[in-house]
Amino acid sequence: MSAGPKRWMRWAWPWVLASALACTTPAERLDERSNALGFVRHEVAGVGFAHALYQNGSLEDASRLHIYIAGDGVPRRAARHDPPDPTPAEDPVLELMSLDPSPSLLLGRPCQHITGACDPLHFTLGRYGEPVVASMAVALRSFLAEQNTREDVQFVLVGFSGGGTLATLLAERLPEATALVTLGANLDTAAWTARHGHEPLLYSLNPAERAPLREELRQLHLRASEDREVALDNALAWIDAQPRARLRTFAGFDHACCWSEIWPDVLSEVVGEASR
Repeated sequence: MSAGPKRWMRWAWPWVLASALACTTPAERLDERSNALGFVRHEVAGVGFAHALYQNGSLEDASRLHIYIAGDGVPRRAARHDPPDPTPAEDPVLELMSLDPSPSLLLGRPCQHITGACDPLHFTLGRYGEPVVASMAVALRSFLAEQNTREDVQFVLVGFSGGGTLATLLAERLPEATALVTLGANLDTAAWTARHGHEPLLYSLNPAERAPLREELRQLHLRASEDREVALDNALAWIDAQPRARLRTFAGFDHACCWSEIWPDVLSEVVGEASR
């Protein structure tokens, strides 16, 4: 008789685990993972949006701060929750930040990592729009002012996928940024929607249609040879027109895998260049 319940538990455990995960939102799961990594969560107001920020390391006396931005959520998955939650379910940014020995922040996008109503426009056709970019810039500066960080602190902007799109757009309005690193970033949104047959992002800014970034900004754009989401030729003409941009392709990687394998070396390169 005693073996019966044990067999039942072995059979039922995967179902119980799946049910528990289904009952939590992507934002809640991200919070749990950030807690496990020892990150500190903050909330700060931007312009019309609340933003979550996750802090790794002390900001006191930091001369350089690494700012990470996560990728896009999936609108269909977001709609399964009430209110909708566009926090990406699978995104490497938290893990990359955990490998970073420098003081760093995950700068939350509007509607992501936050519980509450949000206009779907801001995580669909307008996810790279002017209101989104402007609010993120204000939220970052407001948070750093609250933390009394150094006035001369410099930023390294890091963005994965659509987070790379936003990091690139933020670089235009953050003169504190000295370096930009993107991973599998959609830097030509018009070409991307046309390739995949998606509705044009009419309420978003497109990096490929904007002027080159300032000459002193160092740029490193990382692409994956097996990426089926963002093509290797996405925004090549724009990247070529940048004064200090490099493009590097990694064989065998796909859109989300396996950036953590090379991340310590990338960080060493970026930090080493900044120290010269």
